[in-house]
Amino acid sequence: MKRSPMTIIFLTVFIDLIGFGMILPLSPFYAEHFGASPLEVGLLQASFSLMQFIVAPLWGRLSDRFGRRPVLLMSLLGSSISYFVFGWAQSLSWLFASRIFQGIFTANFGVAQACVADLTAEKDRAKGMGIVGAAFGLGFIFGPFFGAQLSILGFGMGFPATMAGLVCLINFVMALFWLPETLKKGEKAEERKEFIGRFEALKRVFESPQIAALMLVYFLCTFSLANLESTLALFSERRFSFGVRETGQLFAFVGVIMAITQGYLIRKLIPRIGERMMMVWGPLIAAVGFSAVAWSPTWGTLAAVLVFVAIGTGITNPALLGSISLLSSDNRQGIVLGVTQSVGSLARILGPVSGGFFFKHWGIEAPYLIGGGASLIGFLLVVSIATKIPERRGRSHVAH
Repeated sequence: MKRSPMTIIFLTVFIDLIGFGMILPLSPFYAEHFGASPLEVGLLQASFSLMQFIVAPLWGRLSDRFGRRPVLLMSLLGSSISYFVFGWAQSLSWLFASRIFQGIFTANFGVAQACVADLTAEKDRAKGMGIVGAAFGLGFIFGPFFGAQLSILGFGMGFPATMAGLVCLINFVMALFWLPETLKKGEKAEERKEFIGRFEALKRVFESPQIAALMLVYFLCTFSLANLESTLALFSERRFSFGVRETGQLFAFVGVIMAITQGYLIRKLIPRIGERMMMVWGPLIAAVGFSAVAWSPTWGTLAAVLVFVAIGTGITNPALLGSISLLSSDNRQGIVLGVTQSVGSLARILGPVSGGFFFKHWGIEAPYLIGGGASLIGFLLVVSIATKIPERRGRSHVAH
C-alpha cells in the first residue's frame, strides 16, 4: 500500500509532539522538585530554545544540501536520548543538560515545514503549513494528557519523560522505514554547488524586507505564547490549586482548539479572506486572549479565554509561515524556514525568562499582560505592511 508523503510527515510531527507534550506540564513541577525558583523554571525552558536558536539554521542548510530525510532521522534519535536523560535526572543540572541536548537535536519542525514546501503548490502552501500545525496541536492534546496520567501512577516524576523517550524512539524507527526524501535530486545538486557560509546565508534571507517583517511578527507572537506556556502551570497552581493532572488537561484543551483551527478552520478561511487577513486578525484575537488570562477569576473563565489564544495563534502561524515560504526560492526553503524556526526559538528563550521574572517580581498576571502587548504590536506591524504582501507569488517573483 502506497503511503502519502504528507501523511508520513504529519505522523512524524504528531508522534514527536506527543513526546514533547508529555513532559510539558511536568517540567515546572519536576524542576521545583529539585528546588528550582520560578526564574529557574523559565531558564530551563529557555535553555532548550537557546540551542534551537543556534542550530536551527544549520539544520535547515544541511537539509537543503543533503536532503530532509537524514536530518529528520538524526533529530528524532537525538530527541529520544534527551528524553531518557530527562526521565532519569538526579538533579536540576541533569534537567538542564537534557533540555540543552534536546534543543540541539530538535530540528524536525522547521525541516518538516520545508518538506511541506517541497510537496505543495504555491496556492496550497498555507494549507500545508496548517497540516503541520494541526499535527503540532494534536500532539498537544494527547501528549499532556498522557503525561498527566502517567505522572499519577506512582513510578516517579521522571516516568512520563522516559515514556516520551520510548515514543520518540518508535517514531525514529517508523520514519526510518516510511519517511521519503522530499527534496528533488536536482535541487540538492544545485545547492551543493553554492553551499555558502552561514552568515552569508542569513544575510540573504533578510535581504527581503517583507520576509524580515513577517519574521518579526512571528517572533512577537511566539514570544507571547512562550510567556504563557512557561508560566501557565504555576499560574493555575497559585490561583486554582491545579496539580500536574489538571494542568495537563488544560494544555490538552488548548491543543484541541489549536488542532481544529489549523486542521479545519483555516481551510475554510483561506478561500474566503485569504492569508493576508488571517495574518491581520490572528494576532489581535490572540492579544485579547493573552490579556484576559491575567484576570480570569475561575478556571472556566480561563478555559474560555484560552480559546482566543488558541484560535488567534492557530490562524496566525500557518499564514505567516506560508507567506514566508512563498517569498523564498525553492532551493532555499530549508535555510529560510530554519531561520524562521531560529527566530521562534529566540522568542522561546526570551519569553520563558521574562515570564518567570515578571511572574515572580511583578505578580502572576504580568506575563499575560506582556504577552498581550507583544501580540498587539504584531497586529499593528502586520497592518502596516499587509498591502505590500501579495496573496500569491509566482516563480518569477520569488526572492533569491
